[in-house]
Amino acid sequence: MVNPSEDDLRLYGARLYGRREQAVMLQWANFSSVGWLPRPNECHRNVTEVCEHDESYSPVRGWLYFDFGGLLAGVKFVAHSALRSPNGILYDITPARASQQYPFIVAEEPEAEYASLVESGVTQLWHVK
Repeated sequence: MVNPSEDDLRLYGARLYGRREQAVMLQWANFSSVGWLPRPNECHRNVTEVCEHDESYSPVRGWLYFDFGGLLAGVKFVAHSALRSPNGILYDITPARASQQYPFIVAEEPEAEYASLVESGVTQLWHVK
């Protein structure tokens, strides 16, 4: 999805909303090592950094899902990256000050397409229920 239109983004948000039942809770993990600490608000870079240093891990790109307790007419999706361990567990390694964990929906598009979308500035999507 290169240079997505507003309609493209609306449809993408609707597809994510339709897949909300596939969302999983990520496990928190501390992946700091000597000379390196994951940085807040840099989830994509943090995950890429670990994968470059340890090929037994793989990046998983996707979206955090915020439903606001069902109180609003819409929901929000925020671009996020997780880390898949060799045994398949998905970890969130990015430090956050969130008061709770939020469900994570794995992106369906290839890595390059997801990266292009995020690099174009699409880091949040809203969907009206």
